[in-house]
Amino acid sequence: MPIADVREINTLLAITPVPQAPAAVRGLVNVRGQVFLILDPRVLMGYPAATPGDDSCLLLFKDAVGPAYGLLVDRIGDIIAIAPGAIVDRRRGKDQGPPAGGHDRRRGRENLVEGVAQLPEGLVMVLRSPHLLEAVRSGDAG
Repeated sequence: MPIADVREINTLLAITPVPQAPAAVRGLVNVRGQVFLILDPRVLMGYPAATPGDDSCLLLFKDAVGPAYGLLVDRIGDIIAIAPGAIVDRRRGKDQGPPAGGHDRRRGRENLVEGVAQLPEGLVMVLRSPHLLEAVRSGDAG
């Protein structure tokens, strides 16, 4: 996740479920009087829902990314610098841009991933923060 998109990282708080919400919506949390919608990135990417553990936490995004939302994550790893040129678009060879003069209306999980970067420790998938909330809004997730 681009660190510039992150407002704060918070310990796991009580998440209040939202009845009849899509599976990717874990619920709502109150952080110092502001209510945040919490999404499960595992469900967004097509995996089973996360089971919170000792290292689980909430990654809350800046308002510029989307209004009052965040992710339930398994753990926070290191903050690493990845040169933009080191992120390989995983859609290489496919239509990589929005239609001429229009909004990118591609649906599904492929639009959630910016690309993949090779690091000495292994591969890192870079997600598109603003697209996570949009996937839930458009009905493309859970």
